[in-house]
Amino acid sequence: MWTIFGVVLAFSVMVVMLNRRYDLGFSMVVGTLVVGIFAGFSVGDFVEVVVKTVKNRTTIDLALIITLLWVLGTALKESGSLDRMIESLSRLLREPRKILLLIPSLVGLLTVPGGAIMSAPLINDLGSKMKLSDEAKTGVNLMFRHLWYPVYPLYPGLIMAARLGNVEIYDLVKLGVPAMVVTAVLSFWFCFREYQPGSVVARVQGARLPYLWHLMVSLAPVLISLVLVVTLDFYFPTAILLGIALGLLSYLDWTEGLGAVWNQLKGRVKTVAAQGLTWRPALTIFGIMLFREAVGASEAVITTAHALMDIGIPLGVLVVGAAGNRPCHGNEHGGDGYYHSHF
Repeated sequence: MWTIFGVVLAFSVMVVMLNRRYDLGFSMVVGTLVVGIFAGFSVGDFVEVVVKTVKNRTTIDLALIITLLWVLGTALKESGSLDRMIESLSRLLREPRKILLLIPSLVGLLTVPGGAIMSAPLINDLGSKMKLSDEAKTGVNLMFRHLWYPVYPLYPGLIMAARLGNVEIYDLVKLGVPAMVVTAVLSFWFCFREYQPGSVVARVQGARLPYLWHLMVSLAPVLISLVLVVTLDFYFPTAILLGIALGLLSYLDWTEGLGAVWNQLKGRVKTVAAQGLTWRPALTIFGIMLFREAVGASEAVITTAHALMDIGIPLGVLVVGAAGNRPCHGNEHGGDGYYHSHF
């Protein structure tokens, strides 16, 4: 009973810490300590849990993936690729509502640091021309920046869910499609219900082919990572590293010679390293995996199951609920598929 109480208390402590803006990884570490104390862990037990977490291949892979995705977003922002994407889409679509919803969508998909702050001025400018209220513009930035997360294979949360649940990521993507479609329809209706066609200046005319080219070039670092992973079974961190390298090389100014290009590249690398390489993603992954390992070692799940069965909850319900919490031991179906060995 004390173990169950410790888990409940740990979740409560973590929620309070997050509400007070403590880092998620640090909050999970504190929650782990709470679980361990109420489960009667000795110092040796705590050390064993930490060692198992650090040595776990899942912990290492996820820490690398999440950190490198953050670096990739920073590289795209620093090279100007993100600005080119938005400009190209604006010229290609020429329909204000589509442009407005795609701006936050791109920022969200690319895991750009400070994404909400970056997309807000762009949405505010065009939204004002469309005579949208502040509430509608805020809704666009919030809803469409997170819209694709249930179906986007490079979304860190989806990657973690696939790896921890020991399932292929596209199984989760298929489950997320209905929710994404419903959210898109309702968000579009709510955010643009007050929009009046003709309230924006005349659409830009001209050839679209150059902008299509710029869109493909600016998206190339993300696309190459996805292609390498999905079609060639590349190790995910390696594929993201190649995407980062391509992002750093994008849109360099070659007009002043190799020396100037080299200086540009060095400047980009320094900026991306300073802004993108941060300990927080890795700490978040470590905290989550540490908490998971501690809860497993405390046998809180088994104790909780027995307690729930004692009050009359059917065993079948508990089995379904616990199915996603089984330990991950690689590809249990044989082979060395990417989604089992590298996620």
